[in-house]
Amino acid sequence: MRGVVLFLLATATCAAQSLPDFAGTWIQKWDGRIFLVLTLKVGGANLAGSVVHPQTFSMDQEGDLSKISAAHATFPLQKLALAGQRLEFTFDGERYGMTLVDRDHTLLRPLDEDYPLPPWKLERSTDPHAQVATSWPAPRYPAEIVALQKRLTSMMNVDQKVRLAGKVSVTEMENIDRSHPARSGASGQQRRSIEKRFRVSV
Repeated sequence: MRGVVLFLLATATCAAQSLPDFAGTWIQKWDGRIFLVLTLKVGGANLAGSVVHPQTFSMDQEGDLSKISAAHATFPLQKLALAGQRLEFTFDGERYGMTLVDRDHTLLRPLDEDYPLPPWKLERSTDPHAQVATSWPAPRYPAEIVALQKRLTSMMNVDQKVRLAGKVSVTEMENIDRSHPARSGASGQQRRSIEKRFRVSV
């Protein structure tokens, strides 16, 4: 009987400690600046919280971010529940799982199997008023990519000039299309390979 009581007390203690372990202000940094702030607060036997991140941004399959807006969006956390050692919740229409690595580090990942992205690495912040950055540095591309961007932009400008001139000449468009590989200095396959590797945006 004593063993059963001790077991029940240990179970209750573990359950009571689990939720507070997740409580606090968690941040994710990108390029040295705060990209995401996740706040969790204990209220009685429950947790409540919110997530703040840039209103718009792009993320590739490796988890790299780009085109980050200065404006922010705030989402309340919904349907919070413990699932083993993981805290699960929903925000912005997606279900996420939060797993503690240690007291000050956690992994946040989408639970949708069709959304295969690497987990976001969050760290505990000692500043309860931590805020998402409002400015982001321009992407730093190698010189060859910068040159390619300029060539692609030039080609696009030439194409648009002809299309916006009014009556489009098929012959003129064909001449422009034929001139693109020569002006770009790379084959179409080479350009696509470079664009995919460095995620070029023009």
